[in-house]
Amino acid sequence: MESQPPPLPEEISSPPRTVANLEFEELRKLYNKSSGISGLNIMGGFVLIFSLFFFFVPMGEDTVQRQGAFAFKIALSSLALATTVGLQFRFGWGRIVGFIFCAYLLILFPIGTLIGIFGIVALVGSEPLFGKDGWRAQELKKEYKQRKKALRAR
Repeated sequence: MESQPPPLPEEISSPPRTVANLEFEELRKLYNKSSGISGLNIMGGFVLIFSLFFFFVPMGEDTVQRQGAFAFKIALSSLALATTVGLQFRFGWGRIVGFIFCAYLLILFPIGTLIGIFGIVALVGSEPLFGKDGWRAQELKKEYKQRKKALRAR
């Protein structure tokens, strides 16, 4: 059994990474980003439902046009599903798929363009919220609400 090397001085002196250790401004920014990601996730769910609903609606008489529409519906549904799952559970790959999904939505003028722009803005700078070491939305929300309530009580 191999012994672990002694910890570095930074590891000894650094406080544990908790939401309570965040400055209020940093907590507010992370909370707002997390809320934006949650909003994008809801919109992604609506796009998924919309694309699945129209999945069975035939488009055009031409076989090539039908195949193109079918491929578009498959791509949109798959991206919407992957984005919704990735953003809901804040997987590391969820942010990347979210960017791809938002870029894809930009071509669906006007509603898709608005959702795509909102999504890109929400995803920019949200890296600390994703992955194994990402901040969890429930923790951020709870701490933010407590601190905001304490500030109002002053």
